[in-house]
This record gives sequence, structure tokens and C-alpha cells, in this order.
Amino acid sequence: MALTSDERDERLQKLIEHGSERLARTLLELADLDARAEDVVKRLVTTPTQSATRVLRRLGALQQDKRFFGWRGASAFAEELRSILADIEAATPGPREGVELVAAFYRSDNQVFEMADDSGGDIGDVFRHDARLLWTTFARQCPDKDYLIGVVLELLQDDGYGVRDSVLESATEYLPTDATRTLIAELRRQGSPTNTGPLHAAAGLAKQILDPKLFESIRRSASDGELHDAARYDLAEIHLGLGEPASALEWVEEIPDTGFRRDEKRKLLLRIHERLGNVEQAEEIAWKTFREHRSTGALEDLLAVIGEHQRAHAIDESVGIIKSQRIWRPFDACFLVEVGRLGEAEACVLRGADQINGDFYSPLLYLAETMEGDQRYVCATILYRALLDSILKRAKSKIYGHGAKYLRKLAALDKRVGDWGEVEDHRSYRRRLEEQHRRKHAFWRRVPDYAPGTSSA
Repeated sequence: MALTSDERDERLQKLIEHGSERLARTLLELADLDARAEDVVKRLVTTPTQSATRVLRRLGALQQDKRFFGWRGASAFAEELRSILADIEAATPGPREGVELVAAFYRSDNQVFEMADDSGGDIGDVFRHDARLLWTTFARQCPDKDYLIGVVLELLQDDGYGVRDSVLESATEYLPTDATRTLIAELRRQGSPTNTGPLHAAAGLAKQILDPKLFESIRRSASDGELHDAARYDLAEIHLGLGEPASALEWVEEIPDTGFRRDEKRKLLLRIHERLGNVEQAEEIAWKTFREHRSTGALEDLLAVIGEHQRAHAIDESVGIIKSQRIWRPFDACFLVEVGRLGEAEACVLRGADQINGDFYSPLLYLAETMEGDQRYVCATILYRALLDSILKRAKSKIYGHGAKYLRKLAALDKRVGDWGEVEDHRSYRRRLEEQHRRKHAFWRRVPDYAPGTSSA
């Protein structure tokens, strides 16, 4: 559990009182126990010059590294990469040397991604977020903007994994407008209809400097003169950023209300109408969005437009709509829970019990745990059964452990249910489960009280 700021301050003061020698010895003990702690200690005892050398040595070692990290180990590898960036920061280099070191880190991307399964995106985040922030810090301080442009262009030449272009996301933070235009011109020179990567990068920069004519010209050159909905959306954002909501409205109204980024389009339209003072249109969009995607976030967005005094009305309307629906949607039940309408949420689950799809793991588990915590045991049982049924239906042995846990949970809930009403009782459900899935031996081996050929309770 994360510490509060007061708890951290109190703990910090107590550690200071121990004195430097005792803390130093403790750090050495921790370094013997944990590789990440050892890395921190090395960084503390290394001079800035040694830190810079260490960075290059570690990057060089990556090129010879034969390890492979599966998706489970990718997050640990990501932390190892972050420690290299921490070494760069510890080296306290000058701006130009800092840019070179971060650029060297980016150049390791090909080897890094060949060493790991980054299905979860942990490693990509190191390049797109952590490295970008450090790059921006040094690049902002670097006075030689022509040099920076050269490094950026060199990095983009071999961006096979699509992470190096993250240095462009904050380009206007370290390049003045004239230098950004120089970079745009060079990217346009390199791009063509058959090599659109540089053109899309140039368009992104044109959007950053809020130049709609330049942006439109680049996007048309990248798509044989056509202008797609994504470009129209960006043009609307540019005009809104320039304080031209009327022009923004013209562009966004050319985008159909179905298809491309419908929700994002509506949010942008909402901002535009608010800037134009079109209260009626803004309220219409806010209501439409909320009614299609009921959530506490959408509710707060709606109330920001129509006023906090209409909270109860918006929630009551939602309850009425949810009650009248023939199709059961798990997120509607979650919404009812989140706005404190647990009774209606329970009724929603009971009403749609025969439609509940256990494949919707996250919302169903949230609902089940909430209902159990509020002593609505029959409702919780229906939800846990849906989760268990889904696991057995998919017949994947690696998740049978979760299924066995849900079956134990159902047995515990059975002892707390006083009246099953019209819902199948636990004994009947268990008997039916054993009959339908009797051949799933890998599952039943995880159920201690299962005895083949008998009707377990």
C-alpha cells in the first residue's frame, strides 16, 4: 500500500535520525539482496564521468546480450532499461552530451525489442515516455538547434519499431518555430506517396505549430490529394487551438457521426459549441454521449454542461432506461453500483441472469465482489457462476485454478443464502456442473471435495 505524504515525511525523518553510517551499511546489505538495490548503490558511488562511461558500456553490452524475456519478464527488463536512463541523468552531462547519450539509448531499440516479447507494452513505454522526457530535458537546453535537427533526422532514418519518432512529440518544447519549420521542410523532402512516414511526421509537427494550411498541404501530398477524416479532425483541433471555433466546426462537421473516432469527434464538437456559446447544441451532444455510454466519467462530463443540480435527474433517467432494456449490459449494472444504486443494480442482474456472459471478466468480478460485500448473496452467486461457466466452457486448463476458486466461493455463499427464490440452488447447480463437465479432469483435480460418480454437495 502506498504511503501518504505525511507517512513518508515521518519515515524520512526517522531514517535521517539513524545517521549516515548506519544508512550506508544498510544500503550495502540491501544491495547484496536485490539487483535493483545494487544498481542504485552503484549509481550513488559513481562519479558523473564514470556514469557516462557506464551508460555506453551497458548499451554496448546489450548488443552482445543473448537473453530473451517472455511477456512475463518484460516488465523486469523495462526496469533494467530505466536504470540506464537513470545512469544518464546521474552523469549530469552537458546538453549536447546528454542528447548524444539519449540518442544512443534510442539506437539500441532494434536489439532491445528482439530480446523480449513486449506484448504488454512495458518496454515501448520506456522509449516513448521515459526516454522522451529525458531527451526533451537535454534538447531544451541545447543551443545548437541545427545539430538537434540533424540528430532527429538521423534517428528517424531507422525507426523500425516506431519508438524513435517519440522525440518529435515534444519538438516545439526544444525547437523554436523557425527551426521546426526547417525540420518539416527536410521531412517533406524525404517523403513521397510511396514513403509517407516522413510526411506524417512533418504533418504532426505542422499541427504542433498550429499551421492549418501547412498541415493540410502535407496531408494531401501524403494521400494523392485526398483528405481523410483523421486529417479533418486534426484540422478542427488546430483551428480550435488558434481560437477559431467557427472554422473548427466547419471541419469537424465534414466527419460522419459513425465510423472514425465517433466519441472523440463528439467530445471535440462539445468543446467547439461551448466556445461558440451554443448551449443547446452542447447539451444535446452531452446527453447523447451519456445515454450511449453510461459511466461515472460520462455523467461528470454531462453535468459539467447541464449543471450539477441535474445529477439526480440524469441518474433517475438512466435507471428507467436500464430497467426497460431487453439486452443485459454489464457496464449498466456497474454504473448503477458506482452511483450508489445497489438495489437497482441487483435487480438488473437478477432480471438479466440468463443473458450474463462470463467472458466479461472484469466488470462481472467487480459486480460479484460488490454484491457479496453488500450481503446480496444470491446476486453474487449468479455472477460467480457466470465466471465459472465461462472458464469451463473455454476449456483452458491454465485458468482452471480460478474456476476452482469460484466454485469454493459458491459453496461458501450457499451457506449464507436463506432463500433462493426462483434461482437454482447450489446443490442443483453443482450436480448439473458435474454432469456437463465430468470429462474436464484437469479442473476437477483442483476441487478437493469432488468424488467421481457421486453427487457432491
